[in-house]
Amino acid sequence: MAKFKQFVPSGIMRAMLMMLNEDLSINDSATSKYTRGYALIPGASAVTVTGNASQVHACSFEEQQQTLKSKMDEIGDQCPVINGFYGDGSKESTRIAKMLDSGDASYLLVFPSITMCMGSQRKPEMAIAHFSEIANAADLPLICF
Repeated sequence: MAKFKQFVPSGIMRAMLMMLNEDLSINDSATSKYTRGYALIPGASAVTVTGNASQVHACSFEEQQQTLKSKMDEIGDQCPVINGFYGDGSKESTRIAKMLDSGDASYLLVFPSITMCMGSQRKPEMAIAHFSEIANAADLPLICF
């Protein structure tokens, strides 16, 4: 069960960067050190991981899972963790949302699918259906990007 269920997004929700190795794999030790020093700065109400600052579009399912686990191990008992994610289409997005829910994220920062471009703004039912599927898949509040 996720902690901070009563958290209301407000104040400063710090977006965290992701530290990489030279081969572009995630550098867990450097990211953990950064997380400890960055996430708990006074005035921050939550941290956002795998958001736009962490190249959400470039992270595989496994990397998104690894990133959340690393952050939860480091700060999950100390402040809410908002986990951003992206998936090509609703099916992939719901799969990721379920994984993040089981990984104890506090909120989901949902990036729109690529399927919502090139004219979809004229069909709001597409966005409503996409975000509704995600909301039905995970028992966490959504922040729609």
